[in-house]
Amino acid sequence: MLALYAFFFFWLLFFYKAGRWLAGPDGAVIPERNADWLIEIESALGVFVEPEIQQLTESAGLEPITTWLYTAAHQPVYVGFFIMLFFVGQSVFPFVWRWFWVANFMALPIFWLYPLAPPRLMPDLALNDPTHTTLQLGGSTTWLIESNFRNEFAAMPSLHVGYPILFTMVVFFLLSGTRARWLLLLYPAAMTWAVVASANHYFLDVVGGAAVVLGSAWLVATIWPGLERPWARRQRRAVAEPAKRLAAE
Repeated sequence: MLALYAFFFFWLLFFYKAGRWLAGPDGAVIPERNADWLIEIESALGVFVEPEIQQLTESAGLEPITTWLYTAAHQPVYVGFFIMLFFVGQSVFPFVWRWFWVANFMALPIFWLYPLAPPRLMPDLALNDPTHTTLQLGGSTTWLIESNFRNEFAAMPSLHVGYPILFTMVVFFLLSGTRARWLLLLYPAAMTWAVVASANHYFLDVVGGAAVVLGSAWLVATIWPGLERPWARRQRRAVAEPAKRLAAE
């Protein structure tokens, strides 16, 4: 069964990457215009902090860490997550599997309708692009880079942060009753810092990624109401434990 899931994982990832690539616009005019508009919104909200975040990261000597998080710690984490979940969370695996892929394919029309130039591709911002030479470490494989099988303007939503939010939510509920689970929140927080500090995403891209993940969770729960959800395990346990005590009495 694991081999079958691996087979489907490969092909679903391929079709997602292909769709992401096909959603790419011809030229940078529209993506840069959309970026100017997004920067205006962030400025009005007081959250246009991308230049300051990168400057602070570089001055603290943390650029290698954020670059590594964005590249090498991306794909290996979600592959490892599903392998782990297959063995220790089989009851919720069908729900999480659908949740992950629905989130991915929900993002595709947004990439197409709203191409967005990331901060590193905005000339006026003059931000460094520390991940450009290290994408082959994990953010994208070498053959994807060399074949240009990438969409440089698929910045909104940020699934680089969306995935950690999804994974953290699942493991958080699986570790119900364990105080250490609160440390898991550091993962999406660190990835948020990494994508902003590396000038790959705006802060609102992160908000978009979170919205896609939460929206896809609702959609999967609506379409497949019979599947066990990670957060339902705690509710079921809360009902089952008193029942066991009553039965013992």
